[in-house]
Amino acid sequence: MRYLPKSQSDRDAMLGDIGVKSVDDLFAAIPAEYRLTRDLNIPRSYAESEIVQFFRDRAAADHSASFE
Repeated sequence: MRYLPKSQSDRDAMLGDIGVKSVDDLFAAIPAEYRLTRDLNIPRSYAESEIVQFFRDRAAADHSASFE
């Protein structure tokens, strides 16, 4: 299954379906002292083609290792 980002209208519809007007409203029940106020320190995102190639490379390495 391919990842396809949702459009703003898709996000608005999903929020409406659960009864909130914004993502901030969605998390309003969480006390402010428990909310993350900084970006997470995570690696950059990868293009789909990079992810596919990563797994192809791993599969090829696993396949060749199984015959050694």
